[in-house]
Amino acid sequence: MTGVRTVNRTIQRMLLRRRLALLAVGYLALLSMLGGVALWISGSRSAYGRKESRANGNLEQALRLSASYVEMETANRGYLITGNQTFSQTFLEAYRNSRVNVARLQAGLSDSLSTGDPPAYDRFRAVASDGAAWRAEAGAEIAVRKSRGQPAIQKVIGGHVGAPQFDRLRVSLAALSARLETNQRWMTINREHRARQLAALVVAFPIFGFAYTVIAAIVVNRWVLHPIRAIAAAARQVIGGDLSATVPSLGATDVAVLGSNVDEMRSTMVARLNEASQAEERANRAREAIEQSTTLVFQLRSELASELGSFPEGWTAAAELVPAEGYLAGDCYDVSLVSPHVLGVIVLDIAGHGAAQAITALKCREILRAALRVAASPSRALDVLAERLGDLQSNFLTAFVALIDTRTGSCRYSNAGHPPALLATKNEVVQELSPTGPLIGPFHSTWRTETAEIEPGGKLCVYTDGLTEARDAAKIFYGMERLASLIITLPCEVAEPVVKACFEDLRAFSQEQLHDDVTMVLICRECEKN
Repeated sequence: MTGVRTVNRTIQRMLLRRRLALLAVGYLALLSMLGGVALWISGSRSAYGRKESRANGNLEQALRLSASYVEMETANRGYLITGNQTFSQTFLEAYRNSRVNVARLQAGLSDSLSTGDPPAYDRFRAVASDGAAWRAEAGAEIAVRKSRGQPAIQKVIGGHVGAPQFDRLRVSLAALSARLETNQRWMTINREHRARQLAALVVAFPIFGFAYTVIAAIVVNRWVLHPIRAIAAAARQVIGGDLSATVPSLGATDVAVLGSNVDEMRSTMVARLNEASQAEERANRAREAIEQSTTLVFQLRSELASELGSFPEGWTAAAELVPAEGYLAGDCYDVSLVSPHVLGVIVLDIAGHGAAQAITALKCREILRAALRVAASPSRALDVLAERLGDLQSNFLTAFVALIDTRTGSCRYSNAGHPPALLATKNEVVQELSPTGPLIGPFHSTWRTETAEIEPGGKLCVYTDGLTEARDAAKIFYGMERLASLIITLPCEVAEPVVKACFEDLRAFSQEQLHDDVTMVLICRECEKN
């Protein structure tokens, strides 16, 4: 029992891929074992078949040897008894021929039995010894018949000189034949037994395979499907609003880590919600105070939609921000030079809209603007913002940050869960600059910096999801495809007319109050002059 518990603990600590590899190895081992047994049985059956064939040959030669001795004995008696010279010569010729056959058959049996069947070979040597003794006496009788004539041989026949010796030879031949027949029957039985075993293995092979497959399916369900279903069910409870539902850690180590990470995220969300509920009253009072101050509202609005400065020759930029409600939005943007030849682009979308979100958006923009001037990359600027996000008391936001070299058109960007920016060429080809990491929120995340190129005649369009998710009277979304089609069809020598045309198309499409803040920033690079 201790050994079984040790094996169970070892399996529980194994990663999922190693468990599945263990199942595969077990399956291959089963196939190899059954295949090896099949090969052994097949080889054994073939060996018994060869031995059976050899035993049949030996038995046949032994029976022919026995027949040849009988023919010799018959010819010998015929030669001795007949008085007719013609018949005597015929019997003598038959005797000699049988003797040749005996010698040939004994030589063949000697070669076959000396290596394959020691007990049978011992009986064969007895046959050879008795045969030699009888042939010597038979030869002596024939010699007497030739030298002394018929009267002398009658005395020999009357004394039965060779009969006892031939009887011993008969016994030896019978013993040899019996041994060879037993051996042949034994080889046949073994060959047929191996054939039955092979047939049974052929039937058992798919049965073992099916049984192993069923066991593997049960094990995979226990290792993979059951833990994932349990984790998914708990995650659905959390998504449905039951934040008290604990996400279990089950199954293999990596699957259990997945459940633990999801539960850790749930715990973080619960903690953030508790903090938010405690600060909700303060936030409401602050928002009311801000919204009551018309001057401050207009100032915040002007700050959110910052003025765009001058840009290097061949580059223009335009932007527009439309709040979903009132004058304040959770969106914010900035396009400015961070060095004489490097253009910084920032577009933010804070979850929600209103005064509190507007203030948070402005703080985030200033953090990113400062970080872009000292950070080595957009992704590092996002790291700085994520580190400060707890101080800003904001739950979630998306951001697109880019650094554009106005001399080469090289664009280094990071996309934190923001809608894909659209990079259009003068050849009406649109490239999506998709997220390079998750949105920024109350959990640890990292982002990548990717590189694209704004060619001469190209446009970079950065927008918030309020634009593409605007709906018409039939509840159909405006969509990224419609925006992309409009962008590539409008000339971009100057950015501002393109932005105005896009918003006019959006208003004509929607004809209703927007449900989310809408922001669009467009960077245009002029075509090269001939």
